Amino acid sequence: MAEQREHLPRTTGKKLPSSRPLLWIVGILASLALVLYIASYFIDEPLRRLTEKEMNQSLKGYSVRLPGLHLRLIGLSITLKGLTVSQDAHPEPPVARFPNLKASIHWREVLSGKLVAEMRLDELTLHVNLKQLRTEAASKETMRTLV
Repeated sequence: MAEQREHLPRTTGKKLPSSRPLLWIVGILASLALVLYIASYFIDEPLRRLTEKEMNQSLKGYSVRLPGLHLRLIGLSITLKGLTVSQDAHPEPPVARFPNLKASIHWREVLSGKLVAEMRLDELTLHVNLKQLRTEAASKETMRTLV
């Protein structure tokens, strides 16, 4: 029996590094990402209403309708869906339609101290007829930027 003990591997008393702290960090980061992903859907409607209200307050002679908005908290991008701009005096047809307008931040540049954003417009439609043009020309207000 004594001979069998001699063949067993001996431990040196050193502990192997534990992977528990790493698992905790990964778990916390995954949970945070999940919370941000879910929260972005609850923020969308209040943010859509606020954005539409702010745009309409800043424009004179024009109205904005924004049926959809999605904010991605992970990556910080925003997508405006179905944005239309109409002249109050002649609302049909709308002056501009933006089926999808997406704005996003370039994080590499932010980390180096620069702010760089990208705007993407898909299928933008502009329409100005003679009645709308005459109303705009007669107006003392100038059209300001929307976004």
